[in-house]
Amino acid sequence: MTSAPRAHPPTPARPGTPGAVPRAAALRRLRRIACGALALSALSAGAMLPVTTAHAAELAFPFHTDFDSADGGTLSGDAEVGDGWLRLTDAVRSEAGSWATDDVFASDLGLEIEFRYAMHGGTGADGLLMSLSDGAVAPGVGRPGAALGYSCYDDSGHYGTCDVAGMPGAFVGVGFDLRGNFSRPFNGSGPGPQPDHVVLRGSGNGTDGYRFLRGAVGPDGGVGTQSRSDERTVHVTLLPAADGVLALTVRSDSGPGTRMRTVIDQVALEGDGQAPLPDTLRLGFTASTGNSTNAHEVDDLTVSIPTDVGITQEMPERVVAGTHVRYTATATNRGRNGSARNDVVIATPTELHDVRWTCAATAGAACGAGSGAGPEIATTADIDPGATVTWTIEGDLAADATGQIASAARITTPPSRADTNTADNASTVRAAIGTDAALRTEKAAELLPGDVELLPGGVFRYTITAVNGGPSDARRVGAVDDLPEPVRFVGSEDGCRADGQHVTCSSAVTVAPGERHRFRFDAQLDAGYRGDGADVLNVAIATSPDDPDDGDPSDPVPLPGPIGTIEPPVVTPTTPPHGGEHPTATPRPSASATPVAAGAHPARLAFTGTVGTAAAVLVAAIAVVTGLGVRSVRRRRELERQEDPAA
Repeated sequence: MTSAPRAHPPTPARPGTPGAVPRAAALRRLRRIACGALALSALSAGAMLPVTTAHAAELAFPFHTDFDSADGGTLSGDAEVGDGWLRLTDAVRSEAGSWATDDVFASDLGLEIEFRYAMHGGTGADGLLMSLSDGAVAPGVGRPGAALGYSCYDDSGHYGTCDVAGMPGAFVGVGFDLRGNFSRPFNGSGPGPQPDHVVLRGSGNGTDGYRFLRGAVGPDGGVGTQSRSDERTVHVTLLPAADGVLALTVRSDSGPGTRMRTVIDQVALEGDGQAPLPDTLRLGFTASTGNSTNAHEVDDLTVSIPTDVGITQEMPERVVAGTHVRYTATATNRGRNGSARNDVVIATPTELHDVRWTCAATAGAACGAGSGAGPEIATTADIDPGATVTWTIEGDLAADATGQIASAARITTPPSRADTNTADNASTVRAAIGTDAALRTEKAAELLPGDVELLPGGVFRYTITAVNGGPSDARRVGAVDDLPEPVRFVGSEDGCRADGQHVTCSSAVTVAPGERHRFRFDAQLDAGYRGDGADVLNVAIATSPDDPDDGDPSDPVPLPGPIGTIEPPVVTPTTPPHGGEHPTATPRPSASATPVAAGAHPARLAFTGTVGTAAAVLVAAIAVVTGLGVRSVRRRRELERQEDPAA
């Protein structure tokens, strides 16, 4: 469990700095010297005494103190509480201070310890330490200075075999060592000085043990701070394995707003000289100065039971607008401890409507609610190690939805538990929104208003209708139409254009499922066409970028009927040319006669008998003039209709 940092007053001026009252500073200095001497002598003397037994109660989880007071623990040496901080030492030479909980924690479930610290204001020594000791042993501290109040010490100054006892009943110490001397080879165990390191030492009692376990450089290459405002946050996790061996992990940031990093990862607290895990553990902090100094301070301590819950989501990579969408969110406990009443919040996609959900749990887990409805799911889940809880979420995606949908889920442990891996506590999934409009095409051919038949050379109208069968909206609906050979495109007021025989209709119109959009354009039948229109078939196709394979083609459509013909007049001369027989004109086929193949031209007049050249020329001239006149009239009529469609 991570708590938000509190606002703290600025670091107070150290004794002897400008602004301090000289007499008060001097008295405080004398008091510290006296207390420090008494503390050092008491520590040294106490280290030689036999271990005493403590009778302490077990603390409930979570345990928290912001050090507004010393409640819950006991101060010793130069340690004091003020301004919301536990100050273990001032930036003064030869100080030592400690604080330890009065009661103890059960160790069988492990511990998750979070605190903030600051080391600042002096010349860079020595460091501070978090300790865990046997809860059945009365609290105490080890040698100050290089031992950081935890380890035993070689009083000769050679860092060899200890002759000064360390912390009684010590189980593990986590040192934040500025000077580096906590890595010295006390009792022959240690690599030597390692400044700016986080260092682990194992169990010990009296002058035995306190073995060096592991050291690692602090985040960003150090462990110090410039002031209280640069405080660092630390997480120490102790997790027991099935065989009872405790593994320790240290994570730390390098200041407010920086990333939490794993500094020491799952070091097993076992091996030669390591004491078995006690039934209970006591938590404490120690710090000291020597010839070099620093203020050593601790803030916002929280102790919880570690667990590791996480949440994931599964959603299709692509969803289709206008369809039903289903996806799942699953919470899992990967830790060693169960976690009850975890808060779960799932913000479903805003594009989904009529959202509903159900919950199912495996053995060892329980849903806070079995089902519900609404765009935000706020519920709880109880999850034992290895168990899972799954929410199945369903909703209808709007037909006009575009872009993508997103779902965000988060799980939060209850106050009694601390999540050792918060990276998997939140999940966001996204899906691209696709479209799947199923267009159907309808087409019709019709005479222009006022016409009763379609003559060769005449103009008629095609209508193409795009019908959206859904489920998605169809945007930018259009159509394509390849005209048959005897037909030519004339014009359109509905966005249709032609390139030769290929007609393309376009629009910015969006057609919702179940709705339709119409395109109309005029076309002209070739003047030489002879037929009834059934042989001139035409098919159109509706289009949209939201229909992946374009629309279904229309049924073939013939020309609008009836189809008329242009009949030249039958000419019978009254005077036989040159005394011969009267010529007999061969009549043209009527509309009811057998159709002429498309593209064929009308039959010419034929004469029988003796025909003079002059008579033939006369008859031909009359026929031509009459035909041109009729055609001119009809052509002018068609042009007038185009100029005035209302006519």
